[in-house]
Amino acid sequence: MLAAIFDLIRSRELWDRAEEIRGLVREGMNMVEKRWDNELVARPALTAGDSVELLVRDWRPVTFFFHYSLASNLKFRVGLGAGRVDVVSEFADECDGPAFWSARSALESLDRREARGSLLNLEVGEGADARDEESLRMAALSMAMLAEMPDRRVAYCFWRIWFGSKVGEIASRYGVSKGNVSKTLRSSGCFILSRLIG
Repeated sequence: MLAAIFDLIRSRELWDRAEEIRGLVREGMNMVEKRWDNELVARPALTAGDSVELLVRDWRPVTFFFHYSLASNLKFRVGLGAGRVDVVSEFADECDGPAFWSARSALESLDRREARGSLLNLEVGEGADARDEESLRMAALSMAMLAEMPDRRVAYCFWRIWFGSKVGEIASRYGVSKGNVSKTLRSSGCFILSRLIG
């Protein structure tokens, strides 16, 4: 299993936008549930501390939520963990086990000097099998690729690869020219990510 803990960056500084941000986060969680229901071990959970927790069988829902967040101008630090999970409830934040402990440890490690500036980290926990480890690596690599993209490319790429939007549809959504969208989408990152998600 793969556990992901998304911790909103500077959430205390954004208190004046708290309702708007929680609405965006809930929308992203709903999109994950509708699109990836078969890959969810438990329903995504939004905690009181502005964290989102996912528990999944595959890396794609985690990468989707991260990509959605970046495209929505929400910045999260993310701890990824793989391993055994004790499914206690229908919601991810009420489950437990080495996958979650590893995700929490990975998130806390981002505070260390050598990890400063990084948005994500990963750890393998007890009970992880080869598929869990591969899923963990795929999530981390795809998310790292997205984290390095310029904001405009992240947004255009989100609609292009996850929803199959045409260049003209993306241009209309953002009020820009088709040429702008086409030029922005020409990147190895967006192309490779589209190939990985299949």
